[in-house]
Amino acid sequence: MESTQHSPAQRWGVYWLIIFVSFGAGVGRILHVVSRDGDTPFLSANDRSRWASIRALGDHGVFEIDDVIIQDSRAEKQWERFDHRWYSIDIVRHKGVDGKEHYYSSKPPLVPAVLAGLDWMMKQCDGES
Repeated sequence: MESTQHSPAQRWGVYWLIIFVSFGAGVGRILHVVSRDGDTPFLSANDRSRWASIRALGDHGVFEIDDVIIQDSRAEKQWERFDHRWYSIDIVRHKGVDGKEHYYSSKPPLVPAVLAGLDWMMKQCDGES
């Protein structure tokens, strides 16, 4: 029986090829995310809740997501009241420091706080307010 010995350089070449192909496939999947309605890249209530919290922190400096998810506070029907690109089932309504009830993400605040910090830094670099 013949022994097929490959040089370390050949093996590492194959390893790097597999790594780059896997990385490319992952990036391709991430960049090709499309929701059911095609409006937003959010795939689930989890995504919407977290990103609404990040947007509220980045734009307004608060965890209250009212300004993000409510498009018409005077609408009679609940369906017309919320911006469905941002609305999520993973929200809670709680009394804020001002004594009024506000909507908050039901997700832990660590990830939104970190990403809102990155959002703030990018806005400082861009000069966007």
